[in-house]
Amino acid sequence: MKIVYSIVVVNYHSTDEIITCLRSLINVHSVPDFEVIVVSNSELLESEKEAVDNVLSQVKWIQMDQNIGYGQACNAGAAESGGEYIFFLNPDTKFLNDTLVILKDSVDDHNKKAAAGPATFNSDLERVSSVKNKITLSWMMQWLCPPFGILSNKSGSHDPRLYDETTEVDILNGSAIFMHKSAYIDTGGFSDDYFMYWEENDFCLTLKKHGYLILYTPEAKITHDSGHSTKQVFLPMEIEKHRSQKVFMNKHHPGLAKVNRLVGILAYSWRLMGSMLLLRTEKVKQFRTLFIWYLVRYQ
Repeated sequence: MKIVYSIVVVNYHSTDEIITCLRSLINVHSVPDFEVIVVSNSELLESEKEAVDNVLSQVKWIQMDQNIGYGQACNAGAAESGGEYIFFLNPDTKFLNDTLVILKDSVDDHNKKAAAGPATFNSDLERVSSVKNKITLSWMMQWLCPPFGILSNKSGSHDPRLYDETTEVDILNGSAIFMHKSAYIDTGGFSDDYFMYWEENDFCLTLKKHGYLILYTPEAKITHDSGHSTKQVFLPMEIEKHRSQKVFMNKHHPGLAKVNRLVGILAYSWRLMGSMLLLRTEKVKQFRTLFIWYLVRYQ
């Protein structure tokens, strides 16, 4: 049977989550017209591969020699894909309906000149953010002081709970991005400027510059238990998140790059002081680390 869908999953000590994800896929998508490509940034044991293969036999395995990050691992998987469509999917997700077909129809409705993402729910089946806003001064003010953003930017928010039908948005969350393979090839895939975080922002902007629409398609539904693979290295990943943000700002919004540093210093200075007053030890550690990074190491 012809392969229609190539599902690319990046693994980092996440084989248990991949097994759960694949079981949910089999439950909702009965036609075997897909392949799953697992790109592993952590060393795989044979027992882990066997456990996944017992759930789904048509898994392609790509073992990396080192952790090359999310975007580059996605590119490695896409290079080995044989499907007409590519779905970049986090391992800690589950299918709630026939997401593949629904997203395909959404892309096909726009002559394949689009990328699409599903509605995302947490483990309690509460809808959570599936899209991101573009970078503006208002976005930066919300980062500096969240209540300001809630009051000033409500009408321009890309809160997915506002949408009940397919809607054009700015940026999809990287946990689930679907497109025709020709769109991936046309844009060159994910930039290697990012190790982790903000690569989807960069990729979506690149797609838009090439004339592709970015679609939020709430008829398609998944759950996402975010942060599984980064919990054990939380603080280094927090720094990586802000390093990637700096790279993105310098690349796409150079006029805001210096403002980005100033906002970071101010945002984490008052968060640090507030956490110290409230005796929130873990938050003190987190915010002190970020404050020092923005104040001293940001270059």
